[in-house]
Amino acid sequence: MMSYKTNVTGVPRQIYIIALIFLITALACETTATPAPESPTATSTPKIGVPVYGVTCNPAILEIPHGFTKSIHIVDTGEVGKVTEFKVGTVAGTASDPDASEIAVFQPDPNETGWSKLPGAISVGSLAVDGPTRTETYFINIIVGGAQGDDNITGGNIWCQVNVKHEEPTPTFTITPTITATPTQTATSTKPPFIVTGSGNRVQYTGPWQAQTGGTLAVSFQVMGPDNHPAQSEWHDHPHAGCQLAAGSDKTVFQL
Repeated sequence: MMSYKTNVTGVPRQIYIIALIFLITALACETTATPAPESPTATSTPKIGVPVYGVTCNPAILEIPHGFTKSIHIVDTGEVGKVTEFKVGTVAGTASDPDASEIAVFQPDPNETGWSKLPGAISVGSLAVDGPTRTETYFINIIVGGAQGDDNITGGNIWCQVNVKHEEPTPTFTITPTITATPTQTATSTKPPFIVTGSGNRVQYTGPWQAQTGGTLAVSFQVMGPDNHPAQSEWHDHPHAGCQLAAGSDKTVFQL
């Protein structure tokens, strides 16, 4: 503790006390510690497109419409030649799909330890086709490794980004077919034509409608009475045609 002695004579006691208070306040201000500035908040966003041993994602940012599948090529663009294989590490989602459940990532022909040969391509497929209109962003961690000559690489990490574009689905309209009634077919009678005489008899003819002039035409008539029973009738010769009724038959022979 610091102590101060004062040897003041002829000074009023009140002034001495006030001066002592100012002295103590000044010393307290000088010895107060200044707070350290706050540290910046660290971000977890990976660095996209940064090569590791010359290896990068091509493209670094892949754009996919929802419902489609596209590929990202893992290549040694720097032609360093040290990395010989790769594998998919983690897949992180953002926004409304933080666990990346709406995409599928496929690695080409992994061996028994999970590594694929470089160069190669991973396939990324969008599983969800839905609205509203939005962009879902995903980060894919690719682990690279391998060895060549005396340069042994234990592993490195590169990051690929995928943006899935979602849109409101277009509504599908269903056309209702028009049912057309099938017209009812009227049965056509196959009975031969007939005429009704003045006495109510019905004469039905079953022969041909045309004949050669000068020839002989054999025809048949059926005569039915009003009571629908066979009737009797008389035949009168036409002035331009001769006829002869065969005995015991309903056939009449015309001479034209």
